[in-house]
Amino acid sequence: MKKTFHFSLILAALFLSSCAKVYYSPDARQKAATHKIIAIVPPKVSISGGKSQDAVAIKNQQDAESVTYQKEIYAWILKRKRQGRMTVDVQETDITNNKLKKMDYENNPIPASELCKALGVDGVITSNISSIKTMGDGASIGLIFLTGAFIPNKNVTIDLSINDSEKLLFNYSHKMGGSIASSPASIVDALMRNSSKKMPYAN
Repeated sequence: MKKTFHFSLILAALFLSSCAKVYYSPDARQKAATHKIIAIVPPKVSISGGKSQDAVAIKNQQDAESVTYQKEIYAWILKRKRQGRMTVDVQETDITNNKLKKMDYENNPIPASELCKALGVDGVITSNISSIKTMGDGASIGLIFLTGAFIPNKNVTIDLSINDSEKLLFNYSHKMGGSIASSPASIVDALMRNSSKKMPYAN
């Protein structure tokens, strides 16, 4: 039983993927080829369906996960850049976040086209990540013990866009199922394994 439970937790870190929706601007590849550096804006994170928490606690969790997701996306793209699989450099997240803080971006968001100039980059990656828990962790673990199988207990919706100073170049929208073992790192890995192959910066 211990082996079955351990194996199930490993499986629980994975995702069941549905078909993704992808948009390309007709000149996305052409424009992306001229980009030298891009920035990754901290994703807008929405969390719901969990145990009751006050609004401040939820806001703090969303803010913390937003920065974690940003760093994971940054690390993922940087690794692919080093492997020669991405053609563009990425601005360090600390530099991006300091510039965003100075312009009070959280309270006064500006269009992605204006973000390029404000951040001093050729393109920006923005994203929305929504996580809705469909089952409590205790119930999910109980079902793993009973069935020895992967039981998704959350739905994760991800929408990722790339804009330059003029328009939207690329959009990737996907819904996935995850579980208690699904961390921001595993969510980003699942997202980027699929979306990065389709990005206009992919080699």
